[in-house]
Amino acid sequence: MPKGTDIARRVGTSAALLASAALACDPRTVAQQPAVGTARAPSATRRETAAPARLTAEERIVFDGTSPYSHLQVIDAGSTRTLLFVHDDGQKVVESRYRLDAPDRLDVAYTSVMFSSFLLRPNQSRCLIVGLGGGSMVRFLERFFPEVAIDVVEIDPLVVEVAAKYFQVEASERVRIITQDATDFMAQSRELYDVVYLDAFLKVSDTTDSTGVPLELRTLEFLSKVRQRLRPRGLVVSNIHERPSTPNDIETLGTGFGTVYVFPVPGTGNIVVVSSLSPERVQAAELERRGRELDQGCACGLSFQGVARMLRP
Repeated sequence: MPKGTDIARRVGTSAALLASAALACDPRTVAQQPAVGTARAPSATRRETAAPARLTAEERIVFDGTSPYSHLQVIDAGSTRTLLFVHDDGQKVVESRYRLDAPDRLDVAYTSVMFSSFLLRPNQSRCLIVGLGGGSMVRFLERFFPEVAIDVVEIDPLVVEVAAKYFQVEASERVRIITQDATDFMAQSRELYDVVYLDAFLKVSDTTDSTGVPLELRTLEFLSKVRQRLRPRGLVVSNIHERPSTPNDIETLGTGFGTVYVFPVPGTGNIVVVSSLSPERVQAAELERRGRELDQGCACGLSFQGVARMLRP
């Protein structure tokens, strides 16, 4: 079984390649970054503004608002709706995108790879998603995996409001949305999960790194709390972004887990890291076989076999 340092070393050798791949994204945006909020939530404020420069003729802003955690925009262009996080310097980050005529489909590449979890744990009954965004992962699970109960932790009430109003994501019999600091939730919850997905984002501040990830959530203490919320052989699926600290980030994500799987997402700069409590490593050929089997039983617009082929040896 490759140790975390070996995995990290291999990832480090491709840092420049993946960083350059991020430039292939929409020139008005950068690839989505992972983060989870840690501050307490005062009431949100919003403002309606004129469209900023460099919108295309087809694009129109249908929402523009701020909270203590984020500046959000929702932009429609034809049948596509996009949730953007706007940095203080004006840089825009695509957080979620979906087609109004096919809202259950995944339209941002890395979100498909997050569901590599089903290659390793095909039978799931309850999962936790940290970071709601536009709720594309929630919609996908609701539509195509009706046996999975979904908990979502999101610190920003404005994100929860926007997800409900513009992206059709609300609490239901199967979906529980908790507006809370993720670290507090992990410390207080007694629920156990088959999979925990770590994928959230905030504006950059003095409590985050340069990508918007709160420094507290890069600690072994936080990951230890996450592990305590897993059932035996459970998984943590993390969306991270290529940067100088990526090898160390992957090594940290592997600490305390039996096996780590690394899935670079081509053309985005995103890397999905699956940390498994299982000590046995599933080989690439077996993951592909499982992917083919899933594809035969799930006409969901996602190729699980294609995801399996992204696995870094």
